[in-house]
Amino acid sequence: MRFISLRTKFLIGTLGVILFLGVLLIILVQTIMTQRLETELQKRGVYIAKNIASESIDSIVTENFLNLNLLISEHKEIDEDIEYIFILDEKGKVLAHTFEEKFPAPLKEANSVKSEQAYNIQPLIMRETHMLDIAYPILKGELGVLH
Repeated sequence: MRFISLRTKFLIGTLGVILFLGVLLIILVQTIMTQRLETELQKRGVYIAKNIASESIDSIVTENFLNLNLLISEHKEIDEDIEYIFILDEKGKVLAHTFEEKFPAPLKEANSVKSEQAYNIQPLIMRETHMLDIAYPILKGELGVLH
């Protein structure tokens, strides 16, 4: 039976500690980076929603729903991160949407924004895709909500 020398035991122990600390550091960095990326994604989404909401005011006020549909369709085509866009009026009626088929009614209740909120973000899973639904009031909710 062979005995392991003290030097070998010390080397194995040191390598074990280094590997353990390395794995711990990787997990920590991954967690921090994931949180920061999610925060930046949320900020970007809110910025996009704010811009689309401000661009849609004229079309909503003039009830030009064709122009409103063209506006949101153009934004969806340009930005590959946008999965869908829809606008509800102040009563909850769908004014425009980018769904090819019929509008999925459960999305109306999936995310709501309260009067004191500037916007509301709700994580959703659609067709096995994780996404954020951002509800942004148009003209402080007087004209409706953009999602």
